[in-house]
Amino acid sequence: MSPSINLKVDNVLVDLESESVLEDFVQQQRQIPLPRHVTDDGHITYLSKSDFGPLRDYFILPEIADLDLAQSGEGFTRIHPVQPHRYRAPEVILGTGWSYSADIWNVGVLMWNMIEGKDLFTNLKDEQGHYNVHSHLAQMIALLGPPPIALLKRERSFREFIRKDLIPPDLRIAETVTLSQGEEKQQFLDFVSKILQ
Repeated sequence: MSPSINLKVDNVLVDLESESVLEDFVQQQRQIPLPRHVTDDGHITYLSKSDFGPLRDYFILPEIADLDLAQSGEGFTRIHPVQPHRYRAPEVILGTGWSYSADIWNVGVLMWNMIEGKDLFTNLKDEQGHYNVHSHLAQMIALLGPPPIALLKRERSFREFIRKDLIPPDLRIAETVTLSQGEEKQQFLDFVSKILQ
């Protein structure tokens, strides 16, 4: 039985791709040290740092570190929400049943966010700070086009979820890639576009 994995950046460990990452960190600490707490007995606790900026080399092997929320993707169709909001696959959002395809989507969005150093889908909260499913779906459509027909057939109340007034007319997926150019950019777009279907 294979698991359906709930991937997010917090669950992926990435080795330092270059010694320059540590050298830059040391320089930063000399200029602006991280906050620290000194106990009465002299023990020092430093604030941890997990953001070392965008990747400097893409030839690294990430490792999945936390599988405690993994679920079996076999057997009956699952419809309950899974995945952090920003990584949710369309079938998870629409409640049409999910399995391994949600993991593939999750990997695509996760790769995008790690390589670009920013979220592919932004402004996913309403004025009250709650997750806005309409905005998320609208951005998916703007970036990737309309959902597959098979997904629409599974979702009877699809029209209730899509608000065309929220679909940004000027949002293009190619414009979201900023760290690569030319053929490398096109290869990345081709690869991720196949994953995010």
